[in-house]
Amino acid sequence: MLLQLTIIANLIELGTSLWLGFYLFNRGYPSRITARVALSLMALSVFYLGAFNNHFHHTTESASLRATLLLIGMGCWYSAIASLLPSERKVFFRRLEYAVYILCSASIILLLTNFNAFGESLATTYSAPMHRGLAYSVYSFTLIFVPIVMAVTAWINKRIRATKDSLYIFLTSSFPLFTIIYKIISEATNPQIMPRIIQDGLFFAGIFSMGIAVAQHQSMLERRTILQEFPITALFVSLASVSYGVIGLAVGLPFSAMGNVIVVIVSSFGFYDFVREVLDRRRSHDKEEFRRKLRTVDNMGEDKLGKMLQDGLNLLCEVLHTTSGIVAVQAQGKARILASRNSVEIGSELLLEVKEDEGQYRSEREISNIKWISSIFEGQRQIALVGIGASQAKMEYSSGDLELLGEFANHVGTIILLANLVTDNQALEMAEENKGGQINSVAENMMRTLANPKETELISLVEDALRKFSNFLALGQSLLVEIVGIEAATEVERGKQLQEILRQAVDALRPGAVRPVDVIPHAWYAYIILYDAYLEGVRNRDVMARLYISEGTFHRTRRLALRGVTRWMIEKFGNEGKLPEVR
Repeated sequence: MLLQLTIIANLIELGTSLWLGFYLFNRGYPSRITARVALSLMALSVFYLGAFNNHFHHTTESASLRATLLLIGMGCWYSAIASLLPSERKVFFRRLEYAVYILCSASIILLLTNFNAFGESLATTYSAPMHRGLAYSVYSFTLIFVPIVMAVTAWINKRIRATKDSLYIFLTSSFPLFTIIYKIISEATNPQIMPRIIQDGLFFAGIFSMGIAVAQHQSMLERRTILQEFPITALFVSLASVSYGVIGLAVGLPFSAMGNVIVVIVSSFGFYDFVREVLDRRRSHDKEEFRRKLRTVDNMGEDKLGKMLQDGLNLLCEVLHTTSGIVAVQAQGKARILASRNSVEIGSELLLEVKEDEGQYRSEREISNIKWISSIFEGQRQIALVGIGASQAKMEYSSGDLELLGEFANHVGTIILLANLVTDNQALEMAEENKGGQINSVAENMMRTLANPKETELISLVEDALRKFSNFLALGQSLLVEIVGIEAATEVERGKQLQEILRQAVDALRPGAVRPVDVIPHAWYAYIILYDAYLEGVRNRDVMARLYISEGTFHRTRRLALRGVTRWMIEKFGNEGKLPEVR
């Protein structure tokens, strides 16, 4: 009975570790931490394949190879844990990390040069005993040293101990320690009364849960989360593996070949998933490149604003595979062309019907070579529009293409909105030549801000903290606590201090002492949006109704307000050395 359970357990562990290894590698690239855990799972899957085949084709030499794979998996596992350490801790523990790698390498060399290090096992359900010698001593010391160092490395990381999800990483890192304790007891007593299924199961449970924990810690990836997708894909692969296994047994395939069958099936799905992921990333590469270039376009020249808009429009047309497009500032039914490609000349004025809603719509042949228009509103007033021609690569634009058009339109709207905040004039007046210098200065400052990735990351952290404004515990676990240098005994106390800092940052946007009740001036928009939506928890639609603004204007103003809060925090706590400089 124990033999059958061990065989089935090895088969399940083989398929699960192999699939999770493929899954993490495909979804986690280019994260080095996720790649290390994936490599550890791959090594462990080969270990379980050897263990399964050893039940039917027993060879003493295979024990050394399996021990080597176990060391590879353990080394990669430790490397992932060490990578989570803060920079200052990494320098302090660098020698300890090198010691782990040297010990694992030395053990592997000794095992591969001495295939007879393990003796004959009376049954494959128990661990094979080792002959006393140099290989035995180094291998045993490595098995004891690495799990202890792994648990200690996870425990000294304050960021791991500070959050619930990261604490899970520490708990999973304790499984190798439990495994080694079990093995030591087995060696000290009688290996024949300590079955290998428990030892293998403990190590598998640790590395499997570590894979899930690291994936959750990395937030898996831009497009999907592991908690939503992994159960479905795992269930599908499991059903497929079982189905093919049953069919194989029905046609006379021996059960001893089931391990190889599982490897072929899971690897096929894994490689297919890998190819699909590569193609999917390839399809989105042009759009990502467009977003990157849009933040770093060259804005030098006599007319910085016009050149910047023209470069951005050219990028948009190239990505969407169209030959024509325009960018225009609009007011009182007139649209003045600021950038154009194979359409109306720059500087021309067109009489266009003002749309009531913001968004994308088909052009009714109002503008030459323009098929789709994205209108941009500030409050109840349309201030700009972006238009593109028909696609040269497909019959109709996809929803993703139109979303990209809307994203570019929002970018243009942000420039117009920034110029409005500085000049306090109408949209049409902003395009006049005597105001061009002010607009160019604002646009240049915005593009320089968007090109600062550190500030962009900090804005995301600030927004996340504002979303959790009323939750002291969640705020205490935010990375902002460490960035601004908050020191307190408990997470709740740290959360209270961070909440007060966020309140002060939002209040810094307040333009006056008394908040208007009836007609709210434009200068109050940024403060009201952040205060009502985050500090008071008012729904976005209600905030928009109070200010009589569109959804697009709401989001643009909110982004500008978040950048203002972030700049305030940078100026307030920049001396800590952990915040980007204000340019």
